[in-house]
Amino acid sequence: MQTVRELIESGMDVFQRHDKDGEDMVKRALQREYYKLCTLTDWVQLRNSVELVFTGNETDGKYLPSNLINVTGVVCESDGEETVYRQTREERRYVADGRERWYYPNVQVTPLVDKKRALSASQGTTTVTGVGADHTGEFLRAGSEPGYYEITSYNSSNDRSTISPKYWGPKLSSKAVVVRPSETRKLQIIDSAGDNDDTTVQVYYWGYPPPLYRDSDVPRLPTTRALELRLWIALIAPVRKRKTEADGYKQELPDAEAEMMSANPRSVEPMRPVGRRGRRIRFGRHR
Repeated sequence: MQTVRELIESGMDVFQRHDKDGEDMVKRALQREYYKLCTLTDWVQLRNSVELVFTGNETDGKYLPSNLINVTGVVCESDGEETVYRQTREERRYVADGRERWYYPNVQVTPLVDKKRALSASQGTTTVTGVGADHTGEFLRAGSEPGYYEITSYNSSNDRSTISPKYWGPKLSSKAVVVRPSETRKLQIIDSAGDNDDTTVQVYYWGYPPPLYRDSDVPRLPTTRALELRLWIALIAPVRKRKTEADGYKQELPDAEAEMMSANPRSVEPMRPVGRRGRRIRFGRHR
């Protein structure tokens, strides 16, 4: 596994740019390709879960974490029994198949906060100012920086919000802030008849990791060769005279991605909690 610094230096060597502007271009490309790779599958280091309580009165579902990439499983566990909800589409909710189901409602999410010049944060901090209200449990995006940060507490006396994970990006002063970004998704569950269900479910998903800011950071992927190749391709593919070189990296990329996929522990279907060694973590009473 390569660190961020090793990947940046590798990128600068291939890009043939070792000046400050060149390094900044490599860093931006590395972050873009990293997040693209994160969307390919439910990488074990990106897996998570959240509990959602449904009362049966929700008309358009419950909000999911804003950093969510995709849901891998929805399960209700009660009295030692498991009810597995299968994915469907909202337009097919009344197509009876005798199964409990879940879907992403077709709704447009309006941010709770969307300010152009408000947020301030220092590098390496867990507190930011400028959110303006208590939005504990929601996620924010900071300025034009990548990544999502969960708001874990709020102090109204000084307008300070505590966030997780720690922010390691550049210092921010009166920058844009969005709380519950518009890309946030919602989830709805229905019973076998297609009616809104009334229960508590565990939603298993994988989400975007923190951005790659520090030189010592290691990407949260099983291997980094595919990321390195994607970085090289992103940097030199637009250069016409280096097309042949870029094509060579493209030919190597499928094998590198296949190797990375093979190193990722397979999730149990539906995706219940799985440890880093691929073993399922059980809850409740199982016979």
